[in-house]
Amino acid sequence: MTTRANRLGESLDRAYRHWRERGVLETSEDHHEAAPRMTIAVSRERGAGGGSVARMLSQRLDWPLYDRELMEHISEKSGIQQDLLSELDESRPTWFSEIIKSLGTERQMTAAGYAALLHKLVAALYMRGNCIVLGRGAAQILPADHTLRVRLIAPHEHRVDRVAEQFANRNEAIKHVKQVDHDRAIFVKEYFHKDVNNSHDYDLTIDTSRFDLIACCELIERALVARMAVVKQVEA
Repeated sequence: MTTRANRLGESLDRAYRHWRERGVLETSEDHHEAAPRMTIAVSRERGAGGGSVARMLSQRLDWPLYDRELMEHISEKSGIQQDLLSELDESRPTWFSEIIKSLGTERQMTAAGYAALLHKLVAALYMRGNCIVLGRGAAQILPADHTLRVRLIAPHEHRVDRVAEQFANRNEAIKHVKQVDHDRAIFVKEYFHKDVNNSHDYDLTIDTSRFDLIACCELIERALVARMAVVKQVEA
């Protein structure tokens, strides 16, 4: 059985290869590519299995998955600790500055600055293409022409069931699912001026309670092929 550490190692290997081959971590000003390749932006409700789908899709396509790697890069650029970014990513950042100050971090960074840096990095990934971005408002901020925007949802009870084992009781799981969904929606709304629940911002929406993991990936792959055919026709 593949361990979490092994999965992370595989994901990082793909990411590093992607960086080397396409210079992802350089700014967009450093390259002037004619047409960016396709990027898959995956948005998900908490407990809908977005991480599992994105990881399997990354393996099937052999495309790098950018999730925690994004925070690692932001941490490098900002000087803010990785574990702190893990706490704050996609959360309502009203308490952002207070926590940073309490840790005595020398280099300060506002929530707006973090969002701006995140936007810049996601845009750089888009310019190189052939990658998957999980969350981080990518489905809302990336141009639709070369992005397959996917939303993964599931009924509330199904999602609570998925995360319940991580908590002492079901009530905590219910509150957690509600809070995470709220925080992600607020983050996207405040810093990218989009509604994460607006169905018109997605090309494909999948109820993960009705399809298994492989079927979800196959649906996304079929949509990707269809979108690439349209892009090729438009640009011919």
